[in-house]
Amino acid sequence: MKWRPIASALLLLTSLLCLKANGQGFSPVDAHISSVSGVVLFEGGVGQPGTVASRGLTLAPGNVVDTSGGGRAVVALTDGSIVVVEPGSVVVFKDFHQAGSLRELFDITVGQVRVKINHYAGKPNPYRMNSPTASIAVRGTEFSIQVDSGGQTRVIVYEGAVEVTSLNDPSHGTLIESGQGVLVAPGFDFQLFTPSARELDQRVGDRDRTNNGNLAANGSSDRKSVV
Repeated sequence: MKWRPIASALLLLTSLLCLKANGQGFSPVDAHISSVSGVVLFEGGVGQPGTVASRGLTLAPGNVVDTSGGGRAVVALTDGSIVVVEPGSVVVFKDFHQAGSLRELFDITVGQVRVKINHYAGKPNPYRMNSPTASIAVRGTEFSIQVDSGGQTRVIVYEGAVEVTSLNDPSHGTLIESGQGVLVAPGFDFQLFTPSARELDQRVGDRDRTNNGNLAANGSSDRKSVV
């Protein structure tokens, strides 16, 4: 029958595409808490009892870092990226280990995080983060996300660019570049703004970068990251 050669050809093409996609995938990434100050709780999953977090704790998808008690935590990824969880925050880490094209890093339900996504082996390093109202996609940049108790999300970009998409309308998005900010409120359109000089100065500091570098080197000596 004529359809058999066509079906075989389609199967072969699909297999080649899958191999190509896998070849373009990124190496597995691990995450650890590289520093803790104040009271920080760690939960094995949403709704599970929390324990006191400590430096060196390995994170897995579904784990929660809770700084609502006033603490602060720095999470280091072995690709050189950093997540600083500021006081008063609740962050749920997602399936960041490995993905063909995009890593789901975390969901932030309330509070503030500062994030530095490192270019990995000189290539873009695609990640996505979510708040109650917005999805933030990056490929190697530095920015902050602040979420209030009503779900209003404020994104400020220090370096590079991020794509912010409304969770209510995934077709509606905007590109925010270095020195710019956007406010995403439930039921409202994006509100672009220019951050103050003080806000733009709140990027990941040298101490956070040093902690991350030490942990990445200890955790995986055969991996190289390029800033």
